[in-house]
Amino acid sequence: MFNYTVRTTKPKQNRKSDALYKERRTYDVILYDDDKEVATKVVPSVTTILDAMGGDKTQRLIGWAKREMFNNIQGKFAKLDIESEVKKLQDEVKKEDNPPVAKSLLQQMVMMRTAEEGRSAMEKESRRILDYGTRAHEVLKELLTGNEEVDIPDDLARVVQAGQAWLQDEGIIPIAIEVPVFNYPLSEADPLGFAEAMDAKRVHKSIAYAGTIDGVGLTQDRELVVWDWKTGGLYAEGHMQLAAYAASLHSIKQVLPNLLPEFNWDKLPVKAYLVQIPREYSEGMDPWRVEVVEREELDYLGDVFSSLLPVYQWQHEVREAEKAKKERAKADTV
Repeated sequence: MFNYTVRTTKPKQNRKSDALYKERRTYDVILYDDDKEVATKVVPSVTTILDAMGGDKTQRLIGWAKREMFNNIQGKFAKLDIESEVKKLQDEVKKEDNPPVAKSLLQQMVMMRTAEEGRSAMEKESRRILDYGTRAHEVLKELLTGNEEVDIPDDLARVVQAGQAWLQDEGIIPIAIEVPVFNYPLSEADPLGFAEAMDAKRVHKSIAYAGTIDGVGLTQDRELVVWDWKTGGLYAEGHMQLAAYAASLHSIKQVLPNLLPEFNWDKLPVKAYLVQIPREYSEGMDPWRVEVVEREELDYLGDVFSSLLPVYQWQHEVREAEKAKKERAKADTV
């Protein structure tokens, strides 16, 4: 009897700056035969594959990062007394034979340091925003899975209350929160989607994907719906993200076999919701904003998302080839 678990792997930071380039997240899909671990397949996340498209979200985040960095640098330069900073550095270095050259170099050092401080400030703000969203998701998960004693920080109270109120207004009954799902062909003969997985303990192929659905629920008519919380912006790719999750719901019968076993998990949800609850709020704003993705659009965008898989596969192979090339060059110098 085959069964599965899905777990998030810890992302690797591939660049010095993590504000412009998201860490590449993968999931381990683990196959068990009864209680014995048979094999693990490493697959990319839905959002990692969407990043391969370089679409609306990527371009807007890069634009935000550039503006944030520029504003920080501009603000620091407005308050900067370069002559005073140079004097401080001059006091710390030995006397040069060519004072004008030394002063020019010191000015460049001050400017470079200020630019670096601006970049660091932008990265700090990016991490603060990501951390806020993560904490909001965690508190909502605790509340919606029955932990009424969970501590709700003051800065999250409004967002959490709005999330609960939206579900009540829509008449949605949550049945699974923060549930990991995966998508690729399964069969008894080939339970990980490719035969060699049975012989290899760990294989990395990018023909499949996984992700974490923020919420799965039922309407009053027992129709299936899914949703994704957003404390940041709403982007066009969000609809495709939901479509990818919707196409993965069939895996719930492997990951959570006791969840509504009589339910047809191979059927697409009747609709999906992007629910934006902004972290920044001012008087007069709506407590939430919702974009609804109907079943027909989920079906169409699921096909569009599938077409991105070869693009991600190619990008992955290019990165691996570049990594191998650098490792060979490094070994040759030893």
